[in-house]
Amino acid sequence: MRAVRDLLKSSRLVTLTGVGGVGKTRLATQAASGLHERFPDGVWQVPLSGLQDPVLLAHTVASTLEVNEQTARPPVELLAGHLAGKRLLLILDTCEHLLAGCAELAGELLIQCRHLSILATSRIPLGVQGERVYAVMPLPLPGDRGAKAPVSAHEPATAMDAVALFADRAAEAVPGFVLGPGDLDTVTRLCTLLDGLPLAIELAAARLRHLTPKEIEAALDDRFGLLTADYTPLPRHQTMRSAIGWSHELCEPLERLLWARLSVLVGDYSLDLAKEVCGAAPLSPARVAELMPRLVEQSVVQREGAGFRMLDTIREYGLERLRDLGEENVVRRRHRDACLRLARRAEAEWSGPDQLGWTGRVIAEFPNLRVALDHCLEMGSAKALELSAALWPLWSACGHHREGRYYLRRALEQGIGSGPELAKALWVSTWVDVEHYEAEVAAARLDLARRAARASGDETALAYVGHMAGLTAFVRGDDATAVDLLADTLAAHRPALEAAGPGPLLTMAQLGVSLARLGRADAVRTLRDCVRQCRRRGELWARSIAHYGLALDAWRRGDLADADAHNRESLRIKRRFGDVAGAALGIELRAWCAAASGRGEVAARLLGGVDRLCLTTGMRIDQVPFWAAGHRECERAARELLGDDGFDEAFRQGRDLELDDAYGYALGEGPGARAHRPGPPANGADPAAGRGETR
Repeated sequence: MRAVRDLLKSSRLVTLTGVGGVGKTRLATQAASGLHERFPDGVWQVPLSGLQDPVLLAHTVASTLEVNEQTARPPVELLAGHLAGKRLLLILDTCEHLLAGCAELAGELLIQCRHLSILATSRIPLGVQGERVYAVMPLPLPGDRGAKAPVSAHEPATAMDAVALFADRAAEAVPGFVLGPGDLDTVTRLCTLLDGLPLAIELAAARLRHLTPKEIEAALDDRFGLLTADYTPLPRHQTMRSAIGWSHELCEPLERLLWARLSVLVGDYSLDLAKEVCGAAPLSPARVAELMPRLVEQSVVQREGAGFRMLDTIREYGLERLRDLGEENVVRRRHRDACLRLARRAEAEWSGPDQLGWTGRVIAEFPNLRVALDHCLEMGSAKALELSAALWPLWSACGHHREGRYYLRRALEQGIGSGPELAKALWVSTWVDVEHYEAEVAAARLDLARRAARASGDETALAYVGHMAGLTAFVRGDDATAVDLLADTLAAHRPALEAAGPGPLLTMAQLGVSLARLGRADAVRTLRDCVRQCRRRGELWARSIAHYGLALDAWRRGDLADADAHNRESLRIKRRFGDVAGAALGIELRAWCAAASGRGEVAARLLGGVDRLCLTTGMRIDQVPFWAAGHRECERAARELLGDDGFDEAFRQGRDLELDDAYGYALGEGPGARAHRPGPPANGADPAAGRGETR
């Protein structure tokens, strides 16, 4: 740990190399845990093992850093803009299968972001200029230089050698276990046999529930003898494979089968998903639930909060066994179908009382949803259209616009679908383009969607084509056309809007905002009706849009108190989804109200916060005439209140705000307040908290 920290003082790129199972990730995590003073903008760990497509590498890093990407800007440019000026440590974990992409990304970011440092883990160095490589070696054995034999299993880990690790893990497997005088030589020989590899030692120690140290040594000695003829480029790779293989053989047949099937799952996954993917004969969902704790006991599977995960080396071994069984394609299809069922359920229940719950679940399972999408595209399956379209809540409400565009466009470019599936994918793709403020691109896609919907006779698709046509007019600033299109869609297609997609409440909310921008008297009636219906159904996202519309109407009427109340409610909801486009509009309106009430400094800071959001995401709300005019008037009023120097200073302070801090400032919260967001824990947390890991 000291060596890694010292290297990070002299180099901005340090790569930890070594065989699988030697502890590269754990060393990176623990070495980084004491560096938060040196990196005040955080230590961020990006796990890459589940990512297969290098095209999404920069996006994955941006997503981990909570950089909202509702933009067409190149992802590396987006990342560089976000990281500019930050003193931050980025841990790129497991780079070897994306070596060229990781090297290119690391090199580019280090050039553009002079205070950024990167700690990478890889079986192979990245090969970037200025890189310092630290080879992570196996744990020493008693008698090796610097090693210290343990007195008991409870000896502190500060001087841990291979035997001490075995003793520590043995005490976890068998509470109260202590190495006796007769065990020390046996365990030393056992650890020598395992080459001091931490993962291999942990697997062996987990077997103490059923075997003595001498029995473990004998079993391993026999297995290694059987495998000496196997070719492997590095002896320690063979040791790791042998140790995992021995643990595999000691599993019961159904445990081995479950291990193999679980290998298609990536990241942290729920027990429900594991049961769906792995629960085919001779297993069953109930049997999967029964066997999972047994694989946890044997250190094959790790618990992650309420879910599970496998270490990469364990998963790779299981995938080899799955191929040997001839089940890989079958299990991957089950995985794809399970992810499609999850996406369908999330879509169907999105506009109901558990909207945030579904948001959290979809975000948590997103690594597996991405694997399923990649598999569909690789196999040329029309299900790529269905799955990418069904995930519209993730793309449109939760800030994953870039990834949504990527998958929708790839699926459409393959030309593998027709009928309702094609029509739906086209209107969802139009929606994502609109939310990038790319009205002309959206209009072209919309024309294709309209033709596909008519050709298939799909009434639902025609309804949503009408909704997207209204939304496209809205982004162009043509509110009169937007009102006509949205009102016609709502009147003629309300039952079809209920069938699939965001539902009529979102159409009603968008109609109300357009009416409010026109200053129409019926705006309030429409928006209040929308809020009432949203409350009755438990729908939050459409309600946030309706509250924004009510705030906009109140601002136009000069009722700043009412505008502020509705806008705060809108922002509180949007914050929980990560809706950055909605945040920009709400914070902008908050600035208008502040300027109108004589609070120039607040207005200037909020305008600075909006400017940061637009720079980070590439949004150009200033291209819409309504917002551009309001923005200019707000800035004029704030400058008049503060003077140019005062305005510029407050504006600069606002531009320094991160998204959540901008939300907090707009809501009048004190420093350090954080929103509850569904899904996994936020990144950048203190690694000493929670599970003791850098997130």
